[in-house]
Amino acid sequence: MLTYQTVMREDRNSLVNFFARYPKKKYDAGEVIISSGGEARYIFFIDKGIVRSFYIDEKGNELTINLFKPLNLFPLSAVLAERGNVYNIQAFTSVEVSFAPVPVVLKHLDENSQLKNRIIRNFAKGLEGYVIRSFFLIKGSASQKVASTFLMLTKRFGKKINRLITINLPLTHQNIADLAGITRETASIQIGLLKKEKIISTQGKRIAILSFSKLSRKASEDDDGILTNLSF
Repeated sequence: MLTYQTVMREDRNSLVNFFARYPKKKYDAGEVIISSGGEARYIFFIDKGIVRSFYIDEKGNELTINLFKPLNLFPLSAVLAERGNVYNIQAFTSVEVSFAPVPVVLKHLDENSQLKNRIIRNFAKGLEGYVIRSFFLIKGSASQKVASTFLMLTKRFGKKINRLITINLPLTHQNIADLAGITRETASIQIGLLKKEKIISTQGKRIAILSFSKLSRKASEDDDGILTNLSF
């Protein structure tokens, strides 16, 4: 465990020191950082805040693809796949990012194989989690979609305070709907049911998980009572 933490600290310092040489920019919540389409010219490093990638379908509906925390790079998938960026990337909270030209960042990663391998492994884990989440976006019931969304948010942004786990993000019903791939009205109904069952509680835009075990079962159990392993 100590080795793992040391490696992570070294990775973090390597990225922080590298991007410290390049420009920084601040965005307010809701501002678009990168629009879909076109070739990625820069790789961005998140210094502060949360960044959202999302897709807009032909009907104008938004589907949140991922939420990126500080120390993450984007649009990494477009760069690694050597294709144009197909997602919009937006400041979910107020953010501060650094950015450097793609060739320069890739050269830095090539020269730091340990860092590159760590980033690729983390990227693979994120991709695996998205594949599992996509299963629920396609086949899951509305209940499963919302519960699995809260489960994902808890695992990535949860902070334990006494016996409660608080999701450390300001979330609206529309945000949950965009993550779950459902309408806001449906999301509101499901959130109300989770509150009634005392699985979650809400105060403004803040959400607390009252029973992680009940939430996990709600997310993984389908209408036939079959459990699916969730690893996101």
